Formats: sequence, C-alpha cells, structure tokens
Amino acid sequence: MAPNISYEVSISNPQAHLIDVTCRVLSSKKGKVTFSMASWVPGSYCIRDFAKHIVKLTVLENGKEIPIEK
Repeated sequence: MAPNISYEVSISNPQAHLIDVTCRVLSSKKGKVTFSMASWVPGSYCIRDFAKHIVKLTVLENGKEIPIEK
C-alpha cells in the first residue's frame, strides 16, 4: 500500500523570509524513509542545491523526535 502524504505550508514571520513546511507521512511500512529535493529548474541547465536553504529539520514518529541525517 502506498503511503498517504500530506503537506502544510505556512509563513509565521514573513519579514524573516522563512516558510514552515510540515509533511505528514502515514504508512504501514516500517524502516527507513528517504526524501529528496529537485536539483534543477525547468528551462535552466544549472544544477542547484536547494537543500542548503533548509534551516531546521525535525522528524517525529508517534509524537517523539527521532534522529535524522540531512
């Protein structure tokens, strides 16, 4: 069964130019989950590192923080 994934995007402080993104993944599978970000923009030949702009990353499982690797 494919996981159920939902996103919530909010801007709590527009002056800081930061966006809060919450991703919820509901799955019956156990084990490692890997997320990736695109490294390109349509129409551009330049490879970019969008992940470098992530300021904070927290992962919770059943309400408990778990260790992650960025």
